[in-house]
Amino acid sequence: MSPLEEDGDKLPQAPPQYMTPPVSWAQRRDRLYLTVEVSECAKPQVRLQDCPPLAGTDPSKQPHCVLEVKGMQGAQPQKPFLLQLDLYGNIDIQESRVGVGPRALSLVLLKETPHAGVHWPRLLRPEGRPPKGVKVDWDKWKDEEDEDKEKNAKEFDVGDLDDMHKFDEFADEELDSEGENDNLSDTED
Repeated sequence: MSPLEEDGDKLPQAPPQYMTPPVSWAQRRDRLYLTVEVSECAKPQVRLQDCPPLAGTDPSKQPHCVLEVKGMQGAQPQKPFLLQLDLYGNIDIQESRVGVGPRALSLVLLKETPHAGVHWPRLLRPEGRPPKGVKVDWDKWKDEEDEDKEKNAKEFDVGDLDDMHKFDEFADEELDSEGENDNLSDTED
């Protein structure tokens, strides 16, 4: 994985004819997973730019981040591609990572506070239907409830339970009391 370029880094101008690759996404409370479907892209250029709300604007218009992924894909002749997404919230640029695979780019984007710890209602800032080519990756997706269950399962420790012989004693008492009830019903006949 390679680190993301910072705001000050300049990306070369996009070629006049470029394609927009499909992208799939999933999220956790603290991160986003994006898969950009481009093949044989050796040197992608990934840029995240923070966009704070303008002074004097509605405070509900939260800070957000613009993601730009640029490069050449495929064997000869290579085709230029450009992906630009106006993300719902801010991303921690320093801690986020990019992985380059033979068929796709994998981005792990860590959410920045105040958005860390909560699921975003959507990937993109604009409300409404997402653009063509942006889809949910259901194989990686986890709901908040699923994350809670997973967290609770990790926190469960059998060692925290009392000694197992106490459960055996309780079971023996239950059997004895059931047996006494059976004996009483036999004598009443």
